[in-house]
Amino acid sequence: MGYQQDFTGFAATTVAGSAPATVLVAADGVVAVPDLLAMLQGDYLRAGPDLVLVAPDGARTVIRDFFASDPAPDLVSVDGAMVSGALATRLAGPVAPAQTAQADSGVTTDAQLAQADQPIGTIASVKGTVTIVRVDGTQVTAQAGDPVFADDVVQTAGGSTLGLTFIDGTEFSLGSNGRMVLDEMVFDPASGDGSANFNLLSGTFSFVSGQLAKASPDAVKVVTPVATIGIRGTSGSIGVGTGGDGAELKIVLVPDSDGSIGEMQVTTLGGQTFSLNLPMGALRMTGNTVQTFTMSLQEFNQSFGESLSTLPSGGQLLNQIREAAPPTPEDAPPGEGEGDQGAGDQGEGNQGEGNQGEGEGNEGEGNQGDGTGTGTVNTPPPPPPPPQADLPPIPVPPRPVVTVSTPGPTPAATPAPTSPPTTTAPPV
Repeated sequence: MGYQQDFTGFAATTVAGSAPATVLVAADGVVAVPDLLAMLQGDYLRAGPDLVLVAPDGARTVIRDFFASDPAPDLVSVDGAMVSGALATRLAGPVAPAQTAQADSGVTTDAQLAQADQPIGTIASVKGTVTIVRVDGTQVTAQAGDPVFADDVVQTAGGSTLGLTFIDGTEFSLGSNGRMVLDEMVFDPASGDGSANFNLLSGTFSFVSGQLAKASPDAVKVVTPVATIGIRGTSGSIGVGTGGDGAELKIVLVPDSDGSIGEMQVTTLGGQTFSLNLPMGALRMTGNTVQTFTMSLQEFNQSFGESLSTLPSGGQLLNQIREAAPPTPEDAPPGEGEGDQGAGDQGEGNQGEGNQGEGEGNEGEGNQGDGTGTGTVNTPPPPPPPPQADLPPIPVPPRPVVTVSTPGPTPAATPAPTSPPTTTAPPV
């Protein structure tokens, strides 16, 4: 049975209908939400005191009396990902949301007037379709040069990207299918003091720290559904997605354009803390599993290439990343000189001048020769050569013994000499 409610003023055609809805009730300040995708990528809508989540596939989850609770309860998925009650309230918008507007419509609301004198940044670039939802619910189609304000919700469509520059010089870019809330950015240029907080629900973003993170190590934080990242004067990329084991988080620390390295501190919802302070140091979190590793250039390009290219200084960062990233197996050059794959295994001739290498003897000058070689590349696998080298000496002793014996040839030679005396008899 479908959930019936008055959706006047909201997306009634999207929410209302015959499709069944999952109805949940908050308990002890927490709501267990079975649909992770609805939490991270769905629409948050108000229906009186209830919160309605509409997943990308249209499935609805209704949380009764969500807005009647004070404070609003947190939303928690089965795998432990969390959207705070405050963030869910912000995503749902105000009680009476404004209409969709273009950036150049000329329509200004009271909430916008309150924000107008304190933008926290400017849109540097836009590719594709990017929507910004203001604090009063007004939806703005982003355009280069537009200001952004605290509490703006930034959303990118598929194949779309957004580049921002904040008031402290921080560069920020959001990749396709991303959603982020610009909670706050407070900065005093004279002292360098302030703070900045952002919420990343889905998608990937890359950043270059400005004055704030460099002057105040704990001043800039990025909150995700599974962990909080403290940014300490550095550059990096963060991505949030979904997989078979639940929410997925990937983080990597990259060198600044001048080669310097800062630090990122990652704190999980369970209280575990991980520090990334080496170039290309990375962390991957899936479900309850956390893995730290060094990210290759190939994986970086696959995960964050899109968002990095949107940064104004993305090209300079990429040069540093290429130098700092470890080579992948396919990027590694073939072995030269001494080593397991040295030139002795593939010396001159079929297997070098020796059996394996340029030296004389059964095994050449060494187990591995000293030249690159120009002979046949098809060398036998490592195990066969030692047995073959040992086998020839074993059958050699029997062969001389066989040549000493004279079975058949001797009788054949005996009739030959007896024949001449027989021919000599007639002349007598």
